[in-house]
Amino acid sequence: MGILRTILALAVIVYHSYVFFGLRMCGGQVAVEAFYIISGFYMALILNEKYIGVGSYKKFILSRFYRIFPVYWFILLIALLLSLIGYYFFNHPHYIARYISNKECLSIFTFLWFCLENIVILGQDILYFLRLDEYCSPLLTHKTLSYNHTGYQYLLVPQAWSISVEFMFYLLAPFTVTKNIKWQIGIVILGIIVKYYFANFHYLSFDPWTYRFFPFEFAFFMSGSVAYQLYKFFKEKKNIHYVGYFLLVISVLVVFLFEFIQLKNQLKASLFGYTKILVKKNQVYRSKTGY
Repeated sequence: MGILRTILALAVIVYHSYVFFGLRMCGGQVAVEAFYIISGFYMALILNEKYIGVGSYKKFILSRFYRIFPVYWFILLIALLLSLIGYYFFNHPHYIARYISNKECLSIFTFLWFCLENIVILGQDILYFLRLDEYCSPLLTHKTLSYNHTGYQYLLVPQAWSISVEFMFYLLAPFTVTKNIKWQIGIVILGIIVKYYFANFHYLSFDPWTYRFFPFEFAFFMSGSVAYQLYKFFKEKKNIHYVGYFLLVISVLVVFLFEFIQLKNQLKASLFGYTKILVKKNQVYRSKTGY
């Protein structure tokens, strides 16, 4: 699993730097949604096997908080310090450039809102659906990236929007990943249908709708939870780990050669996600059995 997650992280880096040795790899959307599936699997694992009983919800949320926020706040502080150093000594304010260039038109409410989002993380994904008008007043819109002045430009750690989406799932996970597998499969199917419907009939098939809108991505998290239920069913089967090796190789090849697969992008992304579900199931089996 570590190998696959490392390669997926590399795919995100390549996506932002365009190519790696002439390859574009699987792209940012597929990699991020693959991470959603992995997150769903591991949250189902610990919520069904570790955080059980009275007080388990509080313990689970606190464990996620302590795992994420201290590291994020450290990175946030570094980004702020580097931006201040750049502003005062090199005339290059970096991540605080928007705050400086628009300081006269930002209202106190908007300024405090953006500052709060940088601190609490939750809601940062919403800033990708926010534009600022000619008076710097925030307005929600469905085509944010077509505007020059947007809410996410005020994030000092722009990549943290995905943590906001992840944490939304953490808040809901204790009430969903412990349910019957049929109920979970129903959520996955419904989520895929909803995303497909809005992408094809309401033309919401562009960034940020493609992978930053939590209601459309919930099905990916739940797919990982379904994978956990399948893992419990298959974990006692003989030689199942060999299937995991095979699917791991296939997944790695797909990451690197994704652009050459002649299928519609949405279908490619879906098939890749389902392959990863089986990979996770078998890799967790190997880690627990020692194979």
